[in-house]
Amino acid sequence: MKQLRRLHFQLTPLLDLLLIVIFAQYLEVRETSGEQAAHLEAEQREVQSELAAGKKILDARADQLRTKEAELEKTEELLSEESKRLLADRAELFEQQSRAAKLMAKLFDLPEDVAKSAFEPQQPPLVPQTPEDAARLQAELERLAAGKSREVIDHLLTYDELRKRADVWGLHVRDTGEIVFSANDRSVVLRASDPEQFASRLFASYKALPQPKGLVVMLVSYGDARADARATVLEGLPLVLRELREDRLGKTQFEYAVLGYVPGDPPEIR
Repeated sequence: MKQLRRLHFQLTPLLDLLLIVIFAQYLEVRETSGEQAAHLEAEQREVQSELAAGKKILDARADQLRTKEAELEKTEELLSEESKRLLADRAELFEQQSRAAKLMAKLFDLPEDVAKSAFEPQQPPLVPQTPEDAARLQAELERLAAGKSREVIDHLLTYDELRKRADVWGLHVRDTGEIVFSANDRSVVLRASDPEQFASRLFASYKALPQPKGLVVMLVSYGDARADARATVLEGLPLVLRELREDRLGKTQFEYAVLGYVPGDPPEIR
């Protein structure tokens, strides 16, 4: 009968080997995890950088859009103001033409619609009595229609019929804002900051003049004066005209016509 052999295993060396293998795997996993974490962190930083750059671009574009929007709003406001100014200038021009036409009709005893045609170059001129008068009047109206404000003023100032029946006074607002009042070979420079002051100083200058005729025509012009300087005169005229009429007790009729822009010094009133 055979005897059974006993096998003896040394467990300690095997356990040591197993621990070594497990520790090696742990180190490998730890190293791999560290590399992956570093890689993920790098990718995260790159994504954040791209997001920041994209946000910066979007912010810049938003700023550009806001700037353009503000510029468009400003342009729209300027266009609106320019449109209002042009409409106001057009209304003022129509008012000046209407006033001048009424004044001409009153001075020369013409129908108002005929007088208005003198201020409309494209409309037929006044109906003359003879062919020679027709040619002369046509040439004169064409010259005035194509001429400058200075020529029109000089024509009015030297018109014999006008000078026989009325005194012609001049008011001119200089570029500096000074107001030149001319009448009866006299000129005086006025300075006024508001319509009331202008009316008071013009009335004082009028008191130094000889007695006027039954009709006084005041021709108003201006150079490159500021709008407030022009407004001082235009708004003050009705005030001073009321004082002048009251002072003359109705014996003299006072009228004015705004002739508009005249560069340089005013024409001489004789």
